[in-house]
Amino acid sequence: MDSLYRQNADGTGSKEKLLETTGIRDFTLSVSPDGRYIAYMRLDPKSNTNWDIWALPMFPDKSGEQKPFPVVSTNFLDAFPSFSPDGKWLAYTNNETGRQEVYIQPFPSGAGRWQVSTAGGVRPTWRKDSKELYSLTPDQQMMAVDVHQNGASLQLGAPHALFKATTVSGANGPYAVSADGRKFVMNTVKSDAVTEPLTLITNWPADLKP
Repeated sequence: MDSLYRQNADGTGSKEKLLETTGIRDFTLSVSPDGRYIAYMRLDPKSNTNWDIWALPMFPDKSGEQKPFPVVSTNFLDAFPSFSPDGKWLAYTNNETGRQEVYIQPFPSGAGRWQVSTAGGVRPTWRKDSKELYSLTPDQQMMAVDVHQNGASLQLGAPHALFKATTVSGANGPYAVSADGRKFVMNTVKSDAVTEPLTLITNWPADLKP
């Protein structure tokens, strides 16, 4: 789509257009915890880059405008931005290694970058305390990495598998994590269901007679 809108979560009120970019595809994915920024994927057919990650401020600058700006813009696929719950970091994926891997960088400065995943990863999602990050590998393993902040730097634990997840749209399937990181909600594909035999009852009114 080439426009971003906002509407009350309960469906009341009319839609408010936040951004219109004719001819450019925008895909909203994450909102900062204070509501001041929207992170979205942007694909400009006239640009030499692939999908990039941009941010739209929800407050006016000194000129009274809300000007979007690039956060991650490379010649590779930059995708799936996810704000940390404390608002200090942005997790995302990039495929410059030949496959999508998960990275973290400070927001909004972008000064520094840390690779989180080691075996591929998409759809990064944070635990509510910003101390653990989850992602899905290409073979649909749900991975977790401990994240420790040390001032303007990060210390990352070793990625470890939590469980196998079979999602509706493969490793790109959406999911949500509870605040404590102990429960996951996701779209899943049911295993081959056993077909129940069909039973046809004829002349059933006769069975109702005393």
